[in-house]
Amino acid sequence: MKKYTKSIVAGLLLLASCRMPQKESFSYEPEGECYAIPRLESIVIDGHGDDWQGRGSTGTLHVDYTGKWLPAGDFSVTFHLGWNDTALLVMAQVADDTVMRSGITNKKGESIEFFLLDKKGGKNKIQYVIQLKDSLSAAPVEVTCWDHRGSRKLAGTAMNISVAASLTPDGYCVETAIPFRYVGITASTDQEVGFEIKANDVEKNEPSATELSWSPLRDAYLNNFACQRLRLTENEAPPIETFVKAFILDRDTAKVIVYAPREKAGCHVTLRDTVTVFAMGELKAGGDFSKAEFSFPVKDSMYYPMAVFTGNSLAGVIDLCIANMEFNKKERYPHEEYVRLLLRRQSLHPAPPRPILFIGHSMLRYWHTFDDDMEGFPAINRAFGGSRAEQTVFWYDKLVKPYHPRAIVYFEGANDYKTGVPVKIFTAHVKTFIEKAHADFPDCKIFIISPDIRSEKPEYNAAIKKMIQQYKSFVEYIDMEGYKQKMGEENYRQLLLPDHTHWNADGYKRFAPLIREKLKAFKDL
Repeated sequence: MKKYTKSIVAGLLLLASCRMPQKESFSYEPEGECYAIPRLESIVIDGHGDDWQGRGSTGTLHVDYTGKWLPAGDFSVTFHLGWNDTALLVMAQVADDTVMRSGITNKKGESIEFFLLDKKGGKNKIQYVIQLKDSLSAAPVEVTCWDHRGSRKLAGTAMNISVAASLTPDGYCVETAIPFRYVGITASTDQEVGFEIKANDVEKNEPSATELSWSPLRDAYLNNFACQRLRLTENEAPPIETFVKAFILDRDTAKVIVYAPREKAGCHVTLRDTVTVFAMGELKAGGDFSKAEFSFPVKDSMYYPMAVFTGNSLAGVIDLCIANMEFNKKERYPHEEYVRLLLRRQSLHPAPPRPILFIGHSMLRYWHTFDDDMEGFPAINRAFGGSRAEQTVFWYDKLVKPYHPRAIVYFEGANDYKTGVPVKIFTAHVKTFIEKAHADFPDCKIFIISPDIRSEKPEYNAAIKKMIQQYKSFVEYIDMEGYKQKMGEENYRQLLLPDHTHWNADGYKRFAPLIREKLKAFKDL
């Protein structure tokens, strides 16, 4: 695989001592990792892939999100990547010992997902979930499009793609072409894009799908850093052979696993940032692969990207702050993975002084056009999906207090209702949040958006309305539920994503002016 990095002093990678950690002078750009993707002509999207003839940048995924290597006969994905003047070309050949069709065993079914971004960590991302439909003799597909684009000009615009699939002796093959214009870029030599591929395997009687993905990190639909950097080139590239997975074992220990071809056994592996070597070792043969596994201490303040080298080659870049968490879920703080991601973004893009802070559940978290829609206001979004009022209080010291907000826009309640939290308990948590914020920031204005609850549970909104009357000098109520009822149920459904829960781009387009109007009413904001 061809990588683009700055010059590296090879001798620095073969350090004699293995003491951890070590510090020394070292210069490179961890973000410089790119995979070369060649230009390809005459590719027809027919689901067979015969016209690729071995061309394109290729790699085979064997490692699931837990770091386990899956045998080729069980589940693996060989992908081919190329590009032309309009689109990223993708072919995925899935080897699966049992192809289960959607609707038979699991609503997610056998599927493969492609993510295209304007860049790694970028603003505009689109996601396609391509699923086999029920058929005995062919492989028709169902494509679900998810619009994660942050540009108001792009959000909600067309994102249809051509997809074709066919059954193969050992699984199935999927081909597609994803237009670059959908993420606001024009194809040209040396243009960079972000890309991730993820495959889901469903076995009979298994409660969840097995997942294979390319990025060292999981959850590409949430995390715009969980992807690979591609650079469009004119020439063919060597195969992609080395894959990396990263985990947080507990809050103090990281684990990194490196897989490479068996013939690379004995190759030296180094994990480091620009100053510190955190782990060294070598690839050891095991089955069809060679592997190196490392564990070492970390701290919450470690927000740097870390590079993984095999020999003199950059094999991957990981960010430990937002690495997958492997320890028991019962030991985790609520939504800890996503809060870590929010803190990582903060380290990259510091908040303005005394911002207007938005916090709450996924209706705010899915607001991809937030920056564009709140232009002119010093606003930041610190919402995290699945949150309840109690958890917003739990994370107050991390996500609210450090910012000294001039105003807070608060949106909770839907997940409290869904998980059976009694109205009195929900209201008590909202009250706690209000009083903590007012005690810390007496001049802070707080806007409470009415809980997005079905009409059969009006007591949630009624209780919040009543409770905040005692704080009316600094708390404002935004009646979103009333606005929805005026719109009508049928019209409201047109504003939802395919999950029938969260707003689509048009939903946020309607929602944003209501918030802006409230904020404008207070000239000091």
